[in-house]
Amino acid sequence: MHSPPAEIRRFFLHAGHFQFYLQDVETYGRAIEDGDADGDPWTEESAQLVRIGVETSSIAVGTARQDWILMMLRVHESPPLAELLDEADHVVEADLDLPTGRLSVYGCDQELGTEEVIALPPGTYRVRISYLPTTYVHPDTNDAEQGDHFEYRVEMWATEEVADIHILKQGPDPWSG
Repeated sequence: MHSPPAEIRRFFLHAGHFQFYLQDVETYGRAIEDGDADGDPWTEESAQLVRIGVETSSIAVGTARQDWILMMLRVHESPPLAELLDEADHVVEADLDLPTGRLSVYGCDQELGTEEVIALPPGTYRVRISYLPTTYVHPDTNDAEQGDHFEYRVEMWATEEVADIHILKQGPDPWSG
């Protein structure tokens, strides 16, 4: 069964260091302090092929530009259809644990405490990230910055089944530029 359309939230984030985050900040912060963090999620494979880095209660989403990006978020009641596969350059899924039920969305160089926080029921979520080519350019975009413009569409739904990272559609390699 697939969920009906859910509210779409729109974010403009500065993707410093070519990434933005989806995470349970409190749980992720505790893991760092306790030395239980998974380590650097960015390997050559995760950076170039998977395009996301997954850690304890955190997904770092790699971006094609180190600049302002458009990210759209939709939380579904059940797995949505993979309707964006045809128009997306790349689509990947991974699990995200949200033990506190507080999803934080922020750019890499954004100060903690200024992130967008979305309240959700605590639990594990499956997250699908689609890289959609776009003609949209943020007014503060740095024209000298290289890389393609994408809308990063994030779809989430609660799950009880733990699953590995899965690439639904592999984008070109190299992909940024």
